[in-house]
Amino acid sequence: MAKRRKKIEGVVETFEVKTPLTKKQIEELDDVIEGTLETFEVKQVIEKKSIEGLGDVIEKVTKATGIKAIVGECDGCNERKFLLNRIFPFKRVSKQMTSEHKEEFEVFLSECGNRVLENRITDITNWVPFLNGLYSEYFGITIEVCESCSNIHKAIIRDLNKLFQNS
Repeated sequence: MAKRRKKIEGVVETFEVKTPLTKKQIEELDDVIEGTLETFEVKQVIEKKSIEGLGDVIEKVTKATGIKAIVGECDGCNERKFLLNRIFPFKRVSKQMTSEHKEEFEVFLSECGNRVLENRITDITNWVPFLNGLYSEYFGITIEVCESCSNIHKAIIRDLNKLFQNS
């Protein structure tokens, strides 16, 4: 049996093959290994997400007990997780909005945020990454939900608006 060793980003992989591999097969195998390692590293980074509140704790418990596998993932689960993280956060990052963020949030309010606060239907899709980033920075809660989860984004806008008014 021939053995093939390849070092990729500090990780040594050993492969046993029964017949000698052609140069093309070796290149294809190397591509698969690199893709697998990249996927594995990305998965590790995602799994290291910190627990931000009670919603994350409940999510981890339902995964560990197998409930999540049976029930599956839904927008309702994400909304409940966000709500529980919001009501019972484990950390709060800042109580004052920076002047730069205040200016940007003021632009958001004038363009469409005030309509949301008045419960009027408004497309905020282009603003979602900005709002999620602000919320993560000031409230310590990372939003991992779809862009169309309107109840969550209404709550985010209300919380950011309170912070904006008090800054």
